[in-house]
Amino acid sequence: MQTVQGNPMSCGTQDMLTLNVINNAFSFTLNQPDVISQPTRTFNVVIASDGSFQAQSGAAYIRGTTGGSHIAGDIVGDACGYHFEADSSGTW
Repeated sequence: MQTVQGNPMSCGTQDMLTLNVINNAFSFTLNQPDVISQPTRTFNVVIASDGSFQAQSGAAYIRGTTGGSHIAGDIVGDACGYHFEADSSGTW
């Protein structure tokens, strides 16, 4: 993940982005230890038939698209934002 919003020193990208997609759905937990009131945000995501996805947890959200073996999107937390892209040997 690449930090695109917030202070990279306090946001960091220490979390490995691992998405286990099962039946066109996945769950992702964003750790944000500098946000005392909400140190984690969990997103339960369903991938639509057109390959798009979005989910919200309070003010935070994840959204993006999939196609073939590629996935890309944005995660916006309470203090930081990230962009991610990944490829898989399988399909979404």
